[in-house]
Amino acid sequence: MLKVLPRLVFTVFTSLSILLLTSAHTAFAVPQTEEVTGLTIDAPKKFLVGYDDATGLYTIRKKKSKTRAELLIGTSPLTLQQTADDFISSSGMKVKKYLEQGDSILLKGKLGKKSAQIRFKQSGSELEVIRYYGKKKKKKKKKKRNSRRSTLYPRLTAAQVRLLDRILATRQGGRIVPLPVTIPTQTLRGTDGTSALVPNLPGWSFDARDGIISGGNPTQGIVNLGIPTLVNYTGSFFNYGVKSDFVDLPTAIANVWPQQVARLNGGTIRVLGVQAVPGTTGWLGSSYAASGMFTVRFTFNGLTWDALFVSGAAPIDFDSWLWYHSYIAVPVGGSQVIANALVNTWSTWDNSAANATRLQNALNTILTTVVPGNPIDSDVFDAIHQQWVDYIKQ
Repeated sequence: MLKVLPRLVFTVFTSLSILLLTSAHTAFAVPQTEEVTGLTIDAPKKFLVGYDDATGLYTIRKKKSKTRAELLIGTSPLTLQQTADDFISSSGMKVKKYLEQGDSILLKGKLGKKSAQIRFKQSGSELEVIRYYGKKKKKKKKKKRNSRRSTLYPRLTAAQVRLLDRILATRQGGRIVPLPVTIPTQTLRGTDGTSALVPNLPGWSFDARDGIISGGNPTQGIVNLGIPTLVNYTGSFFNYGVKSDFVDLPTAIANVWPQQVARLNGGTIRVLGVQAVPGTTGWLGSSYAASGMFTVRFTFNGLTWDALFVSGAAPIDFDSWLWYHSYIAVPVGGSQVIANALVNTWSTWDNSAANATRLQNALNTILTTVVPGNPIDSDVFDAIHQQWVDYIKQ
């Protein structure tokens, strides 16, 4: 009998545990849907979910209580730690506790004049930013000399935080916004002096040579600055290279650009739309018969991209003409902070050193290498093409 008793106690204890866990799960299994964005959570009936379209913030709160959490669902090109550290730097938060907890980082401290608990949590490809709120503490009129220093954080117990976390763990869907992080940069410098500030992020690579800046990340952002293309007319005696009649700039982007990309790296570009940016006609100056800035939507690497594009065209001789372009691009719906970083790359691009040493030689060669009616040796053609590459970067 005495030996059976511990087993009986263990069985009863296990049964009670299962019952309690089942009850707790039942209390949680009340699905709630936010009407605007379709986000769903499982929460006790006393909790409500709301959304602020102006800020992108979700609020999960308990009725007639100060207990609540604000949730922002975002994407960040930075790591979890970099994103949290960037928030601390940009917000000026005074952090008293920095707690790394598995797939999340919890910050405790003061944001402005208010106490704050903020969690950064990785959820697949998304990153959740959660701020917890509890009952505000009343200020004491006088502080006793030997009294314990009051806690800096809102009156939110560990159990309340766990409850809010448990609710948020059931989250499905919701509106995702790019987090306003600061992209770290580094100076890229080629052997010819070509330079620019480029994003310093994992998975990104760049090249600087002959006055050209090119590179990026195949799923996050692309930059190509200062790209010249020698275009042969369709009736040209050259049987290779990019071919097209002299066309307007939108047509050049739609037809010449895909040929140029396919020839250089075998990639497939399909242009979906080209729209002129008002007030940019003649952007590249009088050296071009036509130039301007455009917004371009295209497909590449299985993604749809939006680009800011500068395009210019100039006749060369009876057999060929020059098409020049620079652009930056991000995937449709991609990070605005990446786009801003690439704009910064464009604005800091300096190829003056490459131009100064090559311009005169290129001009002389171009002016003296017209051979009407006769084919040009392929080696000579390639040399002329390279000199055009040098000349165009003025």
